[in-house]
Amino acid sequence: MTDSSDEMADMVAMAADDFRARLARGEDPDPEEYATRYPAAADIIRRVLGRFRSTTPGDETASFGGANGGAAPTAADPTTVEHVGAVIAGKYA
Repeated sequence: MTDSSDEMADMVAMAADDFRARLARGEDPDPEEYATRYPAAADIIRRVLGRFRSTTPGDETASFGGANGGAAPTAADPTTVEHVGAVIAGKYA
């Protein structure tokens, strides 16, 4: 990844960490809040955080419903950090 890709991945990771913590506390955070906070990564943040919303708090792999049918996510699943990094790097759409 390039420096700008690393920075974007960091933004997505920070947003995801905070978003998941808020979900675990029973809050209902809005992905758009994070997209506004990190405009350079807004599109990716909307996609990633939208996926986290569909998971069960405390069991982030239970209902991913991603590329592997709800099993533990793999790099090909669009909800994983590896996949997010690949999207930023332009490997996946």
